[in-house]
Amino acid sequence: MDILDGIEDGIPDPGPDPFAGRDDQDELLVRLVDGRRLEGTLMRVAGMSFMQVKDGSLTGRAEGPFDPTSIASVTVLRTRQEVFAERYERQRGDPVPGHLVRTREGYEARLERLAKAAAYAEEPRRRRQIRAQFEDVAEEIALAKTKRAWMLAVASWYRYSNQEPTKIDLSGGCMTTAMTFQRPRPQDFDPDPKVRRARVPVPAHVVADPLSTWNMLRALRSFGYNARASVLGEVTWDAAGLLVDFPGGREKGRFSVNGKRDGSGAMTWTCYWDGNGTATDDRRRIRCQNGAEFQTFRNILAYGTLTPGYVGKGETGSRVDLLVDEPQAVEAWLAERAGGAVLRKLARETDVGWHVVVVLADAEAAASFRESWRYEIATDERIRERRRELRDRRNDASASPVP
Repeated sequence: MDILDGIEDGIPDPGPDPFAGRDDQDELLVRLVDGRRLEGTLMRVAGMSFMQVKDGSLTGRAEGPFDPTSIASVTVLRTRQEVFAERYERQRGDPVPGHLVRTREGYEARLERLAKAAAYAEEPRRRRQIRAQFEDVAEEIALAKTKRAWMLAVASWYRYSNQEPTKIDLSGGCMTTAMTFQRPRPQDFDPDPKVRRARVPVPAHVVADPLSTWNMLRALRSFGYNARASVLGEVTWDAAGLLVDFPGGREKGRFSVNGKRDGSGAMTWTCYWDGNGTATDDRRRIRCQNGAEFQTFRNILAYGTLTPGYVGKGETGSRVDLLVDEPQAVEAWLAERAGGAVLRKLARETDVGWHVVVVLADAEAAASFRESWRYEIATDERIRERRRELRDRRNDASASPVP
């Protein structure tokens, strides 16, 4: 005979579980055998049943675990689903006017409307409700948290400014907070997950522009410069904030590079020394700016993929460098005679005139182009000769003293 048989025989049967079939978060009314009434929320912990009882305080009190023999009856006031549904409606409040069209443009328009409504909401509670509606729409397209933060912050920014904000503007000057913002791309609003994850093809006008962000990164990296997006910058087809280390690492030179497309459609690039302003840093900057790599760096920012010495992967064509006084005439000639043979072109104003660089796919068109213009840059001697001609022309045009 087992020694525990007698003990087990003396344990009364607890009976059926009165909370069987009930879910956590169900709101119940429990009547006890002693006459007490408990109204609250059911909680199950380690197989035992508890209740969070409402007693008028903020958090209430916990009751349990319960002896099944002490419970007279259990009545369901609200199920878990009903509780969650009411909580969902309370957290979101009245819907913002308008409806969601489940297309790329529809998602973007609805999110922008909700972000603007949250920015203009006067009561904090209403602002939280509208942001909850914003999160519901953003979840449908799995929009990244950093991009949601960008849209909400931009909507608040435009309440007080018409200028395009930067990450540091949206963060109020905090660099740590600025890293939590990222500008959404148009495809991020597409309802198709495959489209959102697909690599975006480079637009044709970006490929053709030698100073575009895409081409500038290619040119810098081909010459050995370590170019990447800066922490506070962003990279788009029309603007970029880059951090560039010279070949050999940061000790050889580091610059912040900013590019932006102006109203005429031309990209302009500027650079600033990225240092701490100490005496040692100043000596490193001066040493860097006196080196040949800095001159190459400046040429890349000025000419992009048209920088002498750059060879694109798989690219062929005839390059022509000209010094002209009127680049508009060159543009008209190309439009009339070159047709679709122009691969890339760029015109930069220098102290010796306009430097026009054209890459033509047709060798015959390139030869005809060279013959049509007087000045072609071939050597440094031609540039010096052009400078002497301009200097002599200015001296000849100077007015004589009045007697």
